Amino acid sequence: MKKVFSLLLMSVLICSGSFAKDRLPADLSGLTLSPIETNYLIQEGKVVISFDVTIPANYFERRVTFVLMPAIEYSNGEVLELPTKGVQGTSVIETHYPVVDWSKKQVISYSAKVPATAALIDADFIIDVYLHNCLSKAERVDRLYKGPLNLMLFPIAPIVTPADVVVGDVLGEAKPEGRIFFKVNSYVVTKEGTNNPSITNMNDMLKFLMQDSEFTITEVVAMGSASPEGTDRINKPLSANRAKAGITWMKSNLKNLGYKKTLKDDQYKINDSPDFWEGFFSAISASDHPRKSEIISQFLGYKSDPQEAEKRVREMMKNDQTVRDILFPDLRYTSLRVNFTRSTLTPDQLKDAARLYPAALSAKELTAVAEAQETLDQKVAIYKSALELHPTTWELYANLGNVYLKMKDYDAARRIFTDALQLDPNNAKIKGQLAYTHIIVGEYDKASQILQGVSGNDADYYRGIILAAQDKFEEAIPLLKAKPDVNLAISYLNTRQTKAAYDVLQKLDQEDVFVAYYTGVTLRRLNREAEAETYFNKANRLNKGELNERVNSDFYVSGVVK
Repeated sequence: MKKVFSLLLMSVLICSGSFAKDRLPADLSGLTLSPIETNYLIQEGKVVISFDVTIPANYFERRVTFVLMPAIEYSNGEVLELPTKGVQGTSVIETHYPVVDWSKKQVISYSAKVPATAALIDADFIIDVYLHNCLSKAERVDRLYKGPLNLMLFPIAPIVTPADVVVGDVLGEAKPEGRIFFKVNSYVVTKEGTNNPSITNMNDMLKFLMQDSEFTITEVVAMGSASPEGTDRINKPLSANRAKAGITWMKSNLKNLGYKKTLKDDQYKINDSPDFWEGFFSAISASDHPRKSEIISQFLGYKSDPQEAEKRVREMMKNDQTVRDILFPDLRYTSLRVNFTRSTLTPDQLKDAARLYPAALSAKELTAVAEAQETLDQKVAIYKSALELHPTTWELYANLGNVYLKMKDYDAARRIFTDALQLDPNNAKIKGQLAYTHIIVGEYDKASQILQGVSGNDADYYRGIILAAQDKFEEAIPLLKAKPDVNLAISYLNTRQTKAAYDVLQKLDQEDVFVAYYTGVTLRRLNREAEAETYFNKANRLNKGELNERVNSDFYVSGVVK
C-alpha cells in the first residue's frame, strides 16, 4: 500500500464530466499474463525481466487508471520493489500515464532490469495491480501473479567420490605363522625344513611381541599338508603326522625364544589339512611363480566351487612344469599359527610393526597404518603387503581399489574390485565401487548393469549418483536419501529446493570442503550474503584442489553469478 499512497500523492486524478455510477471490475481473472521472460546481460551484470498483460476490450471503464507494481520477494522475506508502469482511460486527466482506449483490447508490456544475483534462483516474482476509478474514488490493489522467475538453472554436477574406507569387524586377524617343510613322504622335522624365511620371520615377530608384558599366547594351531601328487589314503595320515611333529617342535621353539608363560597341552591344537583350493591358493600366494598374479586372479573365482578348483589345478599341474617344480615342495609342510592377545598398539608402534613384522598386525590394523600414510603410493604399498597376508579379505581389496580411484587409475581399481567380487559375488559395497569406476568416466549404462539386482543403501546411493550425473535430480533425491551427503543437497539445489539443501548441509561434517562451499552457495541463494561469504572463505581455506573446477560455475543463473 506504500506505493498506492505514493501514487495518490504524485497527482490529483481529475475526471471528465459524467454523473454515471462507475465501478471497478470484481477481479482480474479476465486478464491474460504472458510467461515471465528473463534475459541475462553479461556485460551489465543484470537480468532483464519482461512480460505482457492482455486486457480484453471494455474490461475497464474509461475512468480507470491501471498500474503494474512488480516486485521480487527473496526467500528471506526481503522485497525488492521494481519500477511501476501505469496507463489511464480516456476520461482520466493525468499527466503521468499514457492514455489508452479501454473499449479496445490492450496489451501492456513491461520490462525492468535487476542486479544479477544467485538469490534470484530462490526468489518469487510478484505482480500487483493498482486500480483507481476517478469518479467513484474506488481503489484497490489486486495480486495478478506470484511465482518463481523462469530463470535458466545450470545443473550442478554431483560430487562423485570413492567409498569410505572399510574397517569392518570381519577383517583378518594377525598371523604370526611359520612353516616347517618336509621331504616327500616324510614327517620328520629337519634343520633344513625349519631353516626358512617363514620360521625366521615368525620367531622374530614373536620376540618383537614379547616386548609387550601383556603379550600372551592363547593357542598354537598346527595344520599339516601334503602335495597333491599323492592319493587321499596316503596324504591324510601324512598330513596329520606332520602336524603332530610340528607341535613337538614348536614347544621346544617357544622355550628357546624365552617365552616364559605356561601353555597347556590343550592350547596346542591340530586343524584338519586345508581343502584343495585353500592349500593351493595359499601356496601360490606365497610363491615366486612367474604367473602368480594371473593365477591368483583366476583362482579367486573358484573359492565357491572347490571341485572346479581341484579340476583346474590338476590341469595346471599336468601342463605347467613350473607349478610342479615351484609349488609341490611348498605344499609339503606344517603351518604353525600363533594366536595371542596383547596391548593395543599406538599409531607409532603400528607403523613400526607394519614395517618390520606386518604379519603381527590384523588386517584392520594394517588398514589403519595404510590410511595414516601421507602419499597414495605409500597407501598402495601397505595394502598390497596386507593382501599378501590376508588374500581372501575383501575389505582390503575394497580399500586398495579406493586408493587407486583417488589416484584416478580406474583400470587398476576395476581389476581390484573384480577380484574382490570373485571372493564375494554379491557384495553390495564392492559392486558400488566397481560401478563408480564406470560412473566417473560417464559409462552410466555399465554402472547401472553392475548394480542390477543389488539391494541396500550403497547400491541405492550409487543409483542416485548415476541419475544425478544424468541431470535426473528429482529421481535421484529419494535414492540419495539412503546415504544423505552433499550430493543430496546438490540435487535439492538443482530442483530449487534451497531450504531443503541447507537443512541437509547443516547435518554434515562442517570441516568438509564441499559442505562449506555448497553451504555458501545455498546461503547466497537464500539472500544471506554475509553468511555465505563466511562459508566461501572457509571453503577456500580447506580447499586442496577439490574446488578448482567448481568455483564460479556452480551457482550460475542463466550465467548469473554474484
